[in-house]
Amino acid sequence: MAGACICLLLALGGTWDLGLRLEVRRPSPTIPMPDSPEVEADPTIDVRSAPGDYEASGGYDPRIVMGGIAGSTVTALHRFHADESMLLSPRVRLQMEEHAEFGSSIISLLGPAATPTSPTTPVQPATPELLPAAQIIHSVNLSAGLSLASALSARFTNTLGAAFFLSGGFGAASRAILPLQHGPLVHEQLDYALSRIDSLSATMDGSESIVSGDQRAGLLGIMAGYHRRFTQDVRAELAAGISLADATLPGARTPPDAGPGSEQATVPLGAAALYIDLPDRTLPMTFSLHATNTNAISPLTIGIYQRAQGDAALDVRPLPELLLSASGLVARAYGSLAGSMAQTELRAAVQPARFLQFVVGARAAWLSTALAPAGLAGFQWTAYFAVAAVETGTF
Repeated sequence: MAGACICLLLALGGTWDLGLRLEVRRPSPTIPMPDSPEVEADPTIDVRSAPGDYEASGGYDPRIVMGGIAGSTVTALHRFHADESMLLSPRVRLQMEEHAEFGSSIISLLGPAATPTSPTTPVQPATPELLPAAQIIHSVNLSAGLSLASALSARFTNTLGAAFFLSGGFGAASRAILPLQHGPLVHEQLDYALSRIDSLSATMDGSESIVSGDQRAGLLGIMAGYHRRFTQDVRAELAAGISLADATLPGARTPPDAGPGSEQATVPLGAAALYIDLPDRTLPMTFSLHATNTNAISPLTIGIYQRAQGDAALDVRPLPELLLSASGLVARAYGSLAGSMAQTELRAAVQPARFLQFVVGARAAWLSTALAPAGLAGFQWTAYFAVAAVETGTF
């Protein structure tokens, strides 16, 4: 589907981006691994088109890593994405998303961080678990979804979505560590605008992860939220609800401190966020803060655990060519899987030209012994240098 979308975009005409990011990082001296630098290459190809009421984008952005834990082995994770949006009527918009990811990789807490998402549009958080040291995982991750956004009135809007996913290891060795799972996801959100600066939302998110007929886990979250824009530059979100989880686990996959059979959990679902964007000040800056508490499904055991997480990010631009950034994350797993983790990153990016950027930075992580194999728990850190280039054109 992603390939067909890209071919359609090329036929319709639009814009393209070609980019390459190279990062060289030193291995953490606190964990056992070959004392050689790790090199990561992230090329990107993106195309976009918006003829009339139809908008579409697609791309390919593989992640290639060599050295470090993998030694002389080169790991490559191929990633494709396609997004389409169509205005069916002045009040109704249809959106489609497809993502495909397959290849080999090493799970690490010291790689580039993912962009945080709004906690009031919750997704299943990443599990604070590490795979065995120096273990190369061959995995696949596929998803496809549809959503329909409707303006019911001047104040009410409704979004209904559904998706299907397939993810896990492929090959006997990788599947023994990372089980292959599949299942549906559904999302329903109703928004009501109280005023130009205040709004209310009611959301329901459900998912089911199926490994086999006797091994499955389901999540259901129901939440009410309040959103307020205090100024043009400051907004906040607050939400609360309930998270329900149910799992059927054979004895081999059950966490050590839980018995076989069924497992249920009901926990309060909470989320809060603060966003500050000051682009026109003497010192331009952006700041975001998120906090969540929810049920989650472990991709290693397909068991249920509870997760509380907080993360923050700060960007400051003292000069037009200089960007200083800091980010951090703290998470606590409790329930059938207990432990803690923390991650932080500091970086400085210099952009001497529109298409070129140089970055120096450092990342650090801490993982409790309950969540990591011997030798990987405790404190880890790495320093890195990266260069990124991007070029844009039309077709």
